[in-house]
Amino acid sequence: MLFWEKFAEYGKNIALVEGSQAISYDELAKRVNFFGEKLQSASCEPASKFSKKILLLGIDNSIETIVAFYSALSAGHVVLICDNDNEVLRKNLKHNLKPHFEYFNIDGARQLISLDDGVDSEEISPNLAILISTSGSTGSAKCVRLSFENISTNTESICKYLTIKPSDKA
Repeated sequence: MLFWEKFAEYGKNIALVEGSQAISYDELAKRVNFFGEKLQSASCEPASKFSKKILLLGIDNSIETIVAFYSALSAGHVVLICDNDNEVLRKNLKHNLKPHFEYFNIDGARQLISLDDGVDSEEISPNLAILISTSGSTGSAKCVRLSFENISTNTESICKYLTIKPSDKA
């Protein structure tokens, strides 16, 4: 089981803090499920039919970003990470990688937008979880690809090495 599928096990413990707002793991799990339902309804496919999608996620330091990130992963989709404020990168990623959705903070409000020209889902590796754009220092931007297993294993290794305890905060 992947660690983000176990959020509810931590119950009322604090999962995330943003400014003066704090949410528990129970609340995080609820929000992840709710956003997952929004992704499904935005996909225009019957709920019984699953096809892997790519979510272009404009990241910032917000609870909403983390919820969207884990919702996509929990649903088996791919998260394509982009700095929320980098319009040039956003445009290039949309053009080159053809995501199915984008979720960005636009004028102070996050918006989930379904895109019409998404890549054929059959072409997406079933193990692919995250795409992280590189700087493109070689002349053309590339993406680092991480599988679900990579993320889980790396996270567990980091937690073990740093001896992270329930009382620790980042």
